Amino acid sequence: MKHGDSLNALLEIASTIVHEATHEWERQNKGKTDEVGPVQAERVFINWVKSNWNMIIMKIPQLANLQNSLYNQKNRDIIGRSGFSTSQI
Repeated sequence: MKHGDSLNALLEIASTIVHEATHEWERQNKGKTDEVGPVQAERVFINWVKSNWNMIIMKIPQLANLQNSLYNQKNRDIIGRSGFSTSQI
């Protein structure tokens, strides 16, 4: 899935880091891993982003510009592996 230079790309990268870090944490602390914990961690992260979006763009205003440019493109409602869409912000 290609996101280009967009808010979706940043969020996909961030949620992938959360996903993979959760796999590693489970391997080290539980001795095994599956997709349940990592997928749940991605959802928690995306929900946190949604809940804190106004605070995030106050601290990183450039993200608001990415969001606005994405809204200005027709039919660009990209949903990543986590089920997140920037139109949900």
